[in-house]
Order: sequence, then structure tokens, then C-alpha cells
Amino acid sequence: MDRPEPVVAQGSLPVRIAAGGAGGGSPLARGGSEAAPESESSAFEVCAPPGGDVGYDPTGAYLAVAAEAGVQIWRADGVPVRTLRGHSRAVTTVAWSPDGRLLASGAEDNTVRLWRVADAAPLHVLEGHDDPVRRVAWSPDGRRLASAAEDHTVRLWRADGTHEATLAGYADWVRDVRWSPDGHHLATASTDGTARVWRADGTLAGTITGHTGAIWSVAWSPDGAVLATGGTDRSLRLWRAADGFPLGAVTGHTGGVAAVAWAPGGRVIATASADHSVRLWLAADGRPLACLTGHAGEARSLAWAPDGRTLASAGADRTVRLWSIADGSSRVLTAPPGGLWTAAWSPDGTHVATAGEGGAGYVWHVPDGRPRLPLTGHHGPVRAVAWSPDGRHLATAGEDRTARVWPADTASPAAVLLGHTGPVWAVAWSPDGRFLATGGVDRTVRLWEAGGRPLAVLTGHLGRIWDVAWSPDQHRIASSSTDNTVRIWRTIDAEQVGDLFGHTGRVAAVAWSPDGTRLATASADRTARVWASADSKSRLVIEGHAGGLRAVAWSPDGTRLATASEDRTARIWTADGSPVHVLDAHLGPVWSVTWSPDGRFLATAGADHTLRIWRAADGAPTATVRPWADGWAVLYPEGRYKQAGIMRGEFWRATALTRHDQPGTEADPSTPLT
Repeated sequence: MDRPEPVVAQGSLPVRIAAGGAGGGSPLARGGSEAAPESESSAFEVCAPPGGDVGYDPTGAYLAVAAEAGVQIWRADGVPVRTLRGHSRAVTTVAWSPDGRLLASGAEDNTVRLWRVADAAPLHVLEGHDDPVRRVAWSPDGRRLASAAEDHTVRLWRADGTHEATLAGYADWVRDVRWSPDGHHLATASTDGTARVWRADGTLAGTITGHTGAIWSVAWSPDGAVLATGGTDRSLRLWRAADGFPLGAVTGHTGGVAAVAWAPGGRVIATASADHSVRLWLAADGRPLACLTGHAGEARSLAWAPDGRTLASAGADRTVRLWSIADGSSRVLTAPPGGLWTAAWSPDGTHVATAGEGGAGYVWHVPDGRPRLPLTGHHGPVRAVAWSPDGRHLATAGEDRTARVWPADTASPAAVLLGHTGPVWAVAWSPDGRFLATGGVDRTVRLWEAGGRPLAVLTGHLGRIWDVAWSPDQHRIASSSTDNTVRIWRTIDAEQVGDLFGHTGRVAAVAWSPDGTRLATASADRTARVWASADSKSRLVIEGHAGGLRAVAWSPDGTRLATASEDRTARIWTADGSPVHVLDAHLGPVWSVTWSPDGRFLATAGADHTLRIWRAADGAPTATVRPWADGWAVLYPEGRYKQAGIMRGEFWRATALTRHDQPGTEADPSTPLT
């Protein structure tokens, strides 16, 4: 299938299309649904992770959304039905079986899960991928499943969970996989710049080249005669499926094409792009039909309703939009703030800053539990937040490739740090408050003056940077990475002076002890380790969590450690690794843990959208803070609460997080979090 592309003018795409459709019934409509919680007709709380997926069931009556907390099922009119929970990390892809009875989901926990829709029962966990799963797809007869992942492979499974074959040979992530309508072939799209066609027995039929960058999406025409692909070169390309002959390239997007989808009748192709738009094209000649605008971020996923009258798109702006093909109008289904990824206590102990998927940070006043100000300006999720040592500024790190510095008493950034070529996942202040260190997906650690002037770029890691930390004496910086290592750098000349080897999974967090003699690390291998900073040797392995670790923090006096895990708990340990308390109340992975400056309390933040405060002495919870799009609630263990914003279903669902059947009395407005 490798051959040069002929010159084909836009508007001359000879594509033969056959009509198609969908049928069958839904088990939810046949009496399997549960009562939907209270909701507003305009709000569709998808809480989708970056790259989240959306799909209609075969009847068009229901939508499944890949979300941070699980697989969310909604009626097509926006009424929530249920959430399928079981993955330990964000769900990235969903697919309905052809008869609508089963759902398959893939996630960042490297697994595929199969669910029975009628009663939300988990059926099988498909394990084998070494990295996050990016796409799942059912064969047309529903007997087999394909999964594509970042580990450069596609795996084929039987519907009972048995692994059949592994399709390898890719040089990079496999972003998409689709079965041909007759089930005899599969097509894949990879960031290595190739699309490949495989026979159903797992043998390679051919490789398609022609894009000038990564290929993000692939789709078969309803009659199986043509393949459509989209990629980072901003083009939609069509190929003859039988031999890979290029039929033409259609341009018009000003950003990469993240998704392509044929309408059920095959006459129209939809594309979703990083330029925030969804476009419709006439398949017969490539003529543009419509440009659908409204997403405030990248449009990343597409799904046609079976009748072809409605197109659903999911975007980086955390919304799902339902577009009417008749007139181009859209109904906006808006997500709530999303999971909280990070929390940081102010040096004086009076405030806690949080940030997460909602794209804004919040500063909460501990003495009365109220938000003081939002930190709005990032264009996408905020990965990290850190206070300056004097408490007068905050720094944030975002998926928009920037770090930002904010005065602690205003909502406008004082500086924007530009230089990273990918999302920024970590930020840390130097002990004297004059400098910042950042790290991110581009595998670099960068040093800056606090005012934003770049100073140095530290290279050497072979994977993404998850965390950075300054030593107390300011002479060294430690960085942790998905390459399973921690590296130590000398700040005076930006030279690497040490490596910490031993973890068997990504190292998500690193922290210096208060005296600078030890380093603590937290890893996806479910362990924390303590290292001697003088010789970089591992002195202690701490085990006990049932899931990967996301955070580690020393108590201010250096006698205890706190860890946060995907097993939905945080834990307190003595410095020699003995367990002290298990902090168990979060309803999803715990992503951050931080000590109060006096060591009496801890704050945790997690995928259940909550900030929780705990007493360090006995591990007892003292308050739960739940922000949402236009309000917040503080919930106390004895059932009291206080809130601001509209008293709607979201508040009462937040109240349920305290595990009380009914909310109690409203608390005094001055009630503290601790």
C-alpha cells in the first residue's frame, strides 16, 4: 500500500458511498435503567479527561462518555443514568457493543473493561497493555474487541476477555483502531505517521503513508470501500481501502485533525480539530458543507447519532455539544469543574490553594472555609500549584504549556512563563522565593526568575517530568519522570549530579526532607522510597497501597510521611516506614497531599472533585470542600454544611459525598475547615 500520492485537486474525490444505518434495542430502554439523579436540562456533567471519548448506543437513545470518574451514561436529552466505576485512572475511550448490551472502556490504568449495561455489572478486566489505552472498538458481530494503546500495539480480544493476538510494529502510539463493516479487516492510526490495514487474523495487509505528521484518527466508509484519516498535518485524506491508493486530501482546518467520522448514510464526513471547530464535508467531492464553531478548546471526539440527524462532539473545553445537522445549531452540555489534581497549604496556614481539570485554581480561607478568589487564565487543566515561601505569590502549571505567577491577593497573573513545548506538569519555588523550576511533557526541567525570565533548560530525562523539588539549601533540584527515575541537578551550573534508580513504574512525586538529608519518592509501582541524598542510595521501601502512588510529602518536622494513591486513600507513615493512619473517604483516586505548616492537619485532593481536610493526630476528617461551576459547598462529618450558588442537584450530590443519607443543618458561616 505504500505509494506516492497523486496530485488530486480539492473537490475531485471519486468516492463511491453506500447507504448505511443502525438498529437494535437498548437494554436501558428495556427496563434496565435506574432513577436518574436531579439535573438541569442544560447541564451535562461529563468531567472528561483530555482526549475523552463519546459514543451513541445503537438506538441513539443514550450516550456514553469517557470521564475521569468512570464511564458516564446519559440519555440523549442530557439526563444522567449511571456511572460505571472500576478503572483506577481516567477513562479515555468507550464503545458500545453492536447490540447495545455491553460497553467496553479503556483507560489510563492500561486496562480495558467490559460492562453489562442493564445492571452496570463489571464482566471482565482485559490486562496486557503496558501504557494507557487510547481506543477500543467492537467487531461488527460483537464477538471480538480491538484495543489501541500508547505501548505501540493493538490487541485483539474475544468478548469473554481472552487475548487473541497482538498487532505490533509501530514506532509510536496507536491512537485509533476501527473494524471494517464486514469485520474482515481492521484499520489503525498511529503517531508514527502511518495508517495500517490488518486482516482479522492479525496479519498485516498493508501500510498507508502520505500524511506529513502523526495520524490521529481513521474511519471506514459504511460500504468499506474507502478509508478516511486525519492528522497533525491539518488534512483529511481519503484512501481506497483495497490497496491504499490515495483518493485525495481535503484541507481547511487550521489545526490538527483529531477525529474523523462518516455519517451513517456515507454522504458526509465530519472532522474535529485542534482549531476548535467541527467541519462537515461532502464525501463525493470534498466540498465543505459547514463549519461548526462553539468549542472553546480543541474538538477531540465525534459520534453520529444512528439516524444521522445529530452529531456529538467532545472537546478540551470539557463540554459535549450536540449539533443539529439540519441547521447547524448546537446544544451545549457543560461539565463541572472536574477532579482536583493538586492542593497546597499557604506558609502561614490560613489558606489552601487547589487546582485541577476545571482550568482554574481556587484559594480557600481555612478559618471560615470560603473561597477567596479564583485563579483564571490557563486555557485547560491546571496540573500543579505552589505558594512562594513568603506566601505573597502562587505559581501554577498548566496543560496550556505555560506556568503562571499570581499575586496571592488578586486574580490576575503577574507573569506568564513561556518556553515549554508541551503541557507543564510541575512547578516549585526556590527556598528564597527568587526562582522557579518547572517540568513537563517535553521532558525538560526549566529554571526561571520569579518574574518570568528563563535561566536554564535541564535535559536528560527520557520521559515526561511529573514533579520537581528544590533542596532546602537551594543548591540542588530533584526531578521525577515517567522514565522511572529521579535525577538530581546542581543549580549553580545546571549540571546533573545524581540518579535515583529502583522504581519499576513512573515516579510521580519527589520531596526533600526538611533537613535536606533524604529524598522521598512516590511511584506507580505502588511504593514510596526514601533515599539518602548524599549518595543517592535507596534506604527504605514503603509498601501498603493497593494502587499507584501520586504524591508524597514530609511533615514539617521530618518525622512522618504522607502518601496519596490511586487506591482512593492517603496514608500517614513514620519516617522509618511504619503505617500510622489510613485516610479513607475519597470516592476516586487521590492525587495530592499536603501538610499544614504546623503539622496538625493534612489536605488531600482527588478525582471525586473534593478537597478534604484531616487531623494528623488521629486521621479523622474535619471538612470536605466541593467546588462546582458557579458555587461551592463545605461539608462537615456530623452532617452540617454551608454552600454558595444555586441549590440544585449538584449540591445535594456533593452532600452525599459525606455518606449521610440526608444533609443536616446549615453550618455557621464562620465555621473553619479545621
